[in-house]
Amino acid sequence: MRHLKYAMGFAALGAVLSLDATAQTEPDEIAAARSVEGVRTFHADYFEQYNPITAFDMVSRVPGFEIDNGENRRGFGGTAGNILVNGDRPSSKDDVSEQLKRIPAGSVDLIELISGSSANVDIRGQTQIVNVILRDDIEGGSPTTWVFELRDIQYSERPGWTVQLTKTFALGDTADLTLDFQTPNLRGRSESFEEVRAADGTLLNTREVFGQPNQIGWRGSGVLNWKPTETDTVNFNARYQLNTDTQNIGVIVEDPSGNFLAATAGSVEWPTKTDLEIGGDWEHRFSDTLSAKLIGLASFNMNEKNEIYETYLSTGLSNIQTIDETVDRGERVARGFVSWQPADRHSLDFGLEGAFNYRDITLDIANDSGAGPVPVMLSVADTRVEEVRLEPFITHVWNMTESVTLESGFVFEVSRITQTGDEEKERDFSYPKPRLVGTWQASEDDQIRLSVERDIAQLDFGQFATSLNVVDSFSVVGNPDLEPEKTWKYRA
Repeated sequence: MRHLKYAMGFAALGAVLSLDATAQTEPDEIAAARSVEGVRTFHADYFEQYNPITAFDMVSRVPGFEIDNGENRRGFGGTAGNILVNGDRPSSKDDVSEQLKRIPAGSVDLIELISGSSANVDIRGQTQIVNVILRDDIEGGSPTTWVFELRDIQYSERPGWTVQLTKTFALGDTADLTLDFQTPNLRGRSESFEEVRAADGTLLNTREVFGQPNQIGWRGSGVLNWKPTETDTVNFNARYQLNTDTQNIGVIVEDPSGNFLAATAGSVEWPTKTDLEIGGDWEHRFSDTLSAKLIGLASFNMNEKNEIYETYLSTGLSNIQTIDETVDRGERVARGFVSWQPADRHSLDFGLEGAFNYRDITLDIANDSGAGPVPVMLSVADTRVEEVRLEPFITHVWNMTESVTLESGFVFEVSRITQTGDEEKERDFSYPKPRLVGTWQASEDDQIRLSVERDIAQLDFGQFATSLNVVDSFSVVGNPDLEPEKTWKYRA
């Protein structure tokens, strides 16, 4: 009898070491208020009814708002989500929801919900944006926040847990340092049933597939915010993650009558799985209407994966297959731009982004049918892909009226992709990417938005190399001739 489907989760949450009580905000200040510029403000006291532990808990409770982590793309230009911190986008490729979880609730002063009608914030194609404004008057920093979460993942019947510690230190009057430490330990299990049919619909066989992933590791991060002068702001962030993941896989194949045909038992180990990201930015304000900002980021990722699969037939053990894969990838990004507000209703950004990305893949496969391991030769199994890209860009936001906003932008992408190893190739690409977005705040409760843009999808470097699917018994040969998808997108 199959186990009943259920899901149970609870969290023991705690916080607070040494923080003096602050005066309560008046009720009329706690309530959200909408200004003529389409900004709705929520003071920190508004969220006390939800007992928030982190900024993520607070933003998740903003009425009518859903967090968007942005696109998973290389560089900064195409990855913008819908969260700002102190009016700026974090200089990190980590999901913005994860970054919010590393900000203690006690460090948040207020949260602004901004509709797409403000010329002095970086909307960048979003309908709504949340701006998390942090307190700057906490002596000694924030209290230590600790979170212990215990979960029973649905269907898995295997408990997992996470421990998180977060602390902000005040480094004088103009700087603060936030440190975060997490130890995720998640143990899941999946089970699925599949039918394999011929083209005419005839049932050929059935398969029962089991999966049991174990995600075990730890992650540490730090964020330094420094204001050396009245016109300069410096931010620095670093994150390191180490995992020792494993996964067990099982497949049982039967004919339409339920007779055993074959089975596969496999295990996957990641002896090395590390992820390091270092980033920072510097902004200088020349005046209230003119500023410049430089952003830099470097990421390093190393994955070593060892797989072993035993195949059984009705006669016994038939084959042992081993797969060893190493993936070394990274990214370097530099972005500089100038923000200028020539008039009250106009905002202009222009700048240049440069990026270097690489992915180095090595794949070794061997089969042992009883006479010893025999290597399997696959094309494009060992290869390195590199990309160098430049993107000059310009964006103009025009508040035509208090309720109508027009955002126009233009990016010109120039890139070179080079592949070496089993396949040698070099290609150059260039694409113009215009964008036009119109927003009308018809009323306090209604917003109409029209947009058109030229989107150039980014190539998946993993598709340049050969990959293997053991469960379905097929391989996908790496394609060095891939070109990005080009699409005109219209939205209303």
